[in-house]
Amino acid sequence: MSGLAYGRNQVITYKQNTSRIPGLVATTLDRLATQAALQQDGRVSEPFISIGQLRDDVLRSVFSASERERVWRSVRKIVEGNSNVRAANREGGKTGEFSRVWEWIGPVDLAPGLEGRRSGGLITDGRAGDASSPGNDSLVKREDRSNLEVRRWDEGRPIY
Repeated sequence: MSGLAYGRNQVITYKQNTSRIPGLVATTLDRLATQAALQQDGRVSEPFISIGQLRDDVLRSVFSASERERVWRSVRKIVEGNSNVRAANREGGKTGEFSRVWEWIGPVDLAPGLEGRRSGGLITDGRAGDASSPGNDSLVKREDRSNLEVRRWDEGRPIY
């Protein structure tokens, strides 16, 4: 009887952890994009995150080593298949250890909880993007956009 209860518990745990995989992938991709944005903004020194550290951070609540590895294998397969992620072996700046890392190489747009995360000079509705973005020498507040020069891209030929 106890074997049946144990087997039932294992099946339930397996299904619960499998259903968490899409959320874990989203969390992982968000952390990678945020790391890239922080590095671009000069707040961190490295644009990449060690896969082992990321795994341990994302899977805090999975205590079984075998179950953690099973879930992470599925997450790793999806993340490394993403065209915005580069996998490589790199040396960590602070520790000097070589490890397998992921680096976000996709666009760095606004992210929840990270104000000013941008990819280049964003132009929307004919207005210039955030003036406090990295690389912009003039510090114009958002409210003072009336004095900004509006520059339109000219291809020199009609675009259809």
